[in-house]
Amino acid sequence: MFSNQQRPCYLFTRLYLHLLLIGRTRLEPVAIVILSSIMSVASVQLVAESIQTIISIAQGTYPGVDFDNVSIGVLGFTMRKLCYNFIQSAPSYNRTF
Repeated sequence: MFSNQQRPCYLFTRLYLHLLLIGRTRLEPVAIVILSSIMSVASVQLVAESIQTIISIAQGTYPGVDFDNVSIGVLGFTMRKLCYNFIQSAPSYNRTF
């Protein structure tokens, strides 16, 4: 019915595929730079807060953590449920439970 020169797929790949790949290859490095800068800012902030905590411990004015037993129990139950749901949804061929 169609030869290789007349197929719509062939025309699409010949005319537009190189344009799509150029944009995609240009955006991936930009995304990597943006995400790496966000991660570096987060790590600098983490180091700064760690240094502040070490200094406050050395001065004896460490702020206490205000978690009660109920919040710790809710957090533990939620994490256990999330992990269980993740394990159940993962494909496994040798599941024994």
